[in-house]
Amino acid sequence: MPRLKRVHLKNVLSYVTACGDEERPLFEDADDYCAYLRLVHQYREQYGMKLYAYCLLPDQVHMCVEPMTEEGTLSSFMHDVSSRYTKYYNKRYNKTGHLFQARFKSTIIEQEQYLLPLTVYVHRLPLVAGLVDDDPAEYAFSSLSDYVGITQTSIVDLSAEIRELNSWVLKESSTKSYIEYFKRIPVQAMDDFVKELRHRVIGTESFVTDIKRRLDAPQPKRPQQKRKTTANLSFWQMPTVRFALGASFSAILMVTGGLLATQRTQASMQQVPVTSPVLADGVDMDSLMLQFKTALQEYEKTQPQQVAALRKHPEQLAGSEWVIEIIASEGGADESLRDYLVFENNEVVSLRFNAKGFPNARYTLRGQNGGTRIWKAMQTGPNGEVITWRGEISPQGMKGVLTKQVSGQAAENYSFEGKTRKRTEI
Repeated sequence: MPRLKRVHLKNVLSYVTACGDEERPLFEDADDYCAYLRLVHQYREQYGMKLYAYCLLPDQVHMCVEPMTEEGTLSSFMHDVSSRYTKYYNKRYNKTGHLFQARFKSTIIEQEQYLLPLTVYVHRLPLVAGLVDDDPAEYAFSSLSDYVGITQTSIVDLSAEIRELNSWVLKESSTKSYIEYFKRIPVQAMDDFVKELRHRVIGTESFVTDIKRRLDAPQPKRPQQKRKTTANLSFWQMPTVRFALGASFSAILMVTGGLLATQRTQASMQQVPVTSPVLADGVDMDSLMLQFKTALQEYEKTQPQQVAALRKHPEQLAGSEWVIEIIASEGGADESLRDYLVFENNEVVSLRFNAKGFPNARYTLRGQNGGTRIWKAMQTGPNGEVITWRGEISPQGMKGVLTKQVSGQAAENYSFEGKTRKRTEI
């Protein structure tokens, strides 16, 4: 398929994809995803881009972008995001060379006809890729959670685009909101749209003719926009370090968990006798929590005001700590294992899984009738295993379901219950 010329088309929607070079992963953990999104936010503002939807998969980037100025080109936007992220990635993982394929791909889309199905296609990608079971909104690194309204904070503010798409829905369909449209769009309509993606320009005959004419026309020289000179993402800009600078409790836990993960290999680490394979990891929670408590108390002595400020709104879950008991839902295992959950800065940390190499996980939170709140999170382990959490919080405490999924194997399901604890009760 011949490539489209790189011609700047103001106010024209494009579906942009970028892949890892030689199918290399682009994102290793949550810090990487967040680093990329911060760059998208920065250069989107600088170049004047509308961003209707995005989805970051482990080895792919998908975005629906519309340039809004004469100076801000799609090529400049993608070049700056990709080059800055490559420098960050290579520095963090001590690598060299290309991270992305040499050239990103873009498909020009007629907005009036295909904006809505395009965003649905992008938002469904985690489900198609098998990264979620049945609800694409559970995937932490796509913009669907912003549309659903279950994201507490978002690195990329899509509020204007969300309002615009809701207006499109009212105008172009019989549904009353984007989420209703997303859930009710016919399967055949999506299949037809996927077939259209084989083309480089998608739209009515008059739209395609106009785009081809503009692509073939001589392009006037535009004054090159002066780029902002900002330092590359550094160690101090990573989420775990930002948490520490912001007096975040979870930063302490991340540091402590990293140390404990190393200590797990020592002969002094007591083994926990369990039959459940996902939890039979040799993690001694008493030892972990004792060391964690020591580090925490030292931190609270030096930063009491900052720690107190993080807990002004416990009803939002952020700043709370929970001791839970995990029980196998299947297989007849009688043992229950203790874990300790910490919610900070829109992320949840499991002390047990942190010691096994699982990173902090971004969580979503929404309220239900009767005051119950539901939170969800997903973690990817060092060997590719995926842990999903779904918890319900009520005045009586917390209960929920934990699921482990390994590619090619049946899912392992666990239930958990717990109560919030004051730090002196750890």
